[in-house]
Amino acid sequence: MTEENAHLTLDEIFELLRPVGRGQDGHSNQRFTYHLAGCAECARAIDRYRGIMAELNPFKIGGNECPAASTWAEVAAGVLPNNDALGLMEHAASCSSCSAQLREALEIVGTNAPPEPRLQQSLKTSVPARQKGLAAEMAARSRKILESESVPTTVPFVKKRKPMFLFPVWAYGAAAAVLILGIALAVFLRQGFGSTERLLGQAYAQQRTVELRIPGAGYGPVRVERGQKQSQMSSPGALLEAEAAIKKGMEQHPEDPNLLRQKAEADLLNWDFQPAIETLGHALRVQPQSSKLLVDLATAHFERAEATDTPADYESALQYLGDALRLSPKDPAALFNRAIVHERLFLYNRAIADWEELLTVEADSGWKQEAQKRLNEIRTKQQRHSARDAPDHLTLAEFKSAVEN
Repeated sequence: MTEENAHLTLDEIFELLRPVGRGQDGHSNQRFTYHLAGCAECARAIDRYRGIMAELNPFKIGGNECPAASTWAEVAAGVLPNNDALGLMEHAASCSSCSAQLREALEIVGTNAPPEPRLQQSLKTSVPARQKGLAAEMAARSRKILESESVPTTVPFVKKRKPMFLFPVWAYGAAAAVLILGIALAVFLRQGFGSTERLLGQAYAQQRTVELRIPGAGYGPVRVERGQKQSQMSSPGALLEAEAAIKKGMEQHPEDPNLLRQKAEADLLNWDFQPAIETLGHALRVQPQSSKLLVDLATAHFERAEATDTPADYESALQYLGDALRLSPKDPAALFNRAIVHERLFLYNRAIADWEELLTVEADSGWKQEAQKRLNEIRTKQQRHSARDAPDHLTLAEFKSAVEN
């Protein structure tokens, strides 16, 4: 307000709209208040600004309960337990300061799909020491953002007879918090609730020990004879690392159904089907409508049937897979596994139907190629059984001879 009768400038409007306690000048605000008492035009302008800010910036600007900067690096890297990470992202959605730190951490991590397992092994970031260093780098960069944001943003002085109705910088940042949360959630879901699930998928693809599929795992050929249990020394490094992470996570969240499923999948890769059956049964009581749990439970019964020659376990596997497909009718893993179980029970027509259905929904070329090969093999088996069981027919000469005699 440079002249006695001039309207409030843009700087002065922003000063009045600034939240209490964030660098306000009490003496200046008192002068502005006196001016507003006698200037209806500026009073209306302030009211319009306040209404717009309430709609565009319903977020907090941070507070004493905000987590440390290093925590957002852990969220972006996917190393926190499921419930902790989701709670932190909910906080970021309502705190523009934390959303800025999360955005910076996500920019460092990136939002591209994870690389192939072979490429992951060659990356320097696969080494635990490098991962810790990356987290420290994220935290340092986040701190720089906070320091830069603590410096007041200067707005060029505008000497006008009427106020300019522009949004302050912090309003745009706060309004973008929803978009940042969406990106964070997409990355979080893409990572499969952390690195543990990626490690299990990598271990499965590297050394597939069972014909049936684990939901979400990439393709890998069967490398171990059926029912053959491996020693821990020959287990893939990714599996050993996943088992350690699962154990640590379950110490804090023993009832988490995702951790329970991951523990069971690690057991399945080791052909420890009995503890897997017990763990998955407990997880289903916690989360009964989970197709992934049902698919894994079917695999556990399949392994027991293979190891102990108990046909009843094949029937149980078939039932669980049917339940899974009722929840998720186009699930490639469930269709793939049910086709194999149908074949074990000599239900060739049903197996063929599953393979044909799978080929219409499967996107992975490796799984698609194996499905086509199995479909061709089962069709050959079916033809052989049909030829063997077909009744023999008499020739016309044989029929006349039989009648005459």
